[in-house]
Amino acid sequence: MPSSGYIDVRNFTSPRELATYLDYLDRNTTAYLEYFQWRQYALHIKLPKYMCELCLKLFVDDKDHKQQSLEHINDYWNRKQCHRYDKNQNGIWTMK
Repeated sequence: MPSSGYIDVRNFTSPRELATYLDYLDRNTTAYLEYFQWRQYALHIKLPKYMCELCLKLFVDDKDHKQQSLEHINDYWNRKQCHRYDKNQNGIWTMK
């Protein structure tokens, strides 16, 4: 997201100054909508499937997952296999 798409609180010297600016945006629709201009030029990037797998491995608490090690990290990325994950009735993610 470009810097024109969010309000960086570090640009204000005090909470009061930030609040004053937020009040200004609340009253000024044109200035407020400028924060959304970047969306018309945004690129939507489809991530490779391995990124989804990595994300699930990082954020899903799967105590039953078997640990493995590889001699070379390239072996992991180049296995040419993708896994599908489903959440079961107990809310636990399992690899299919």
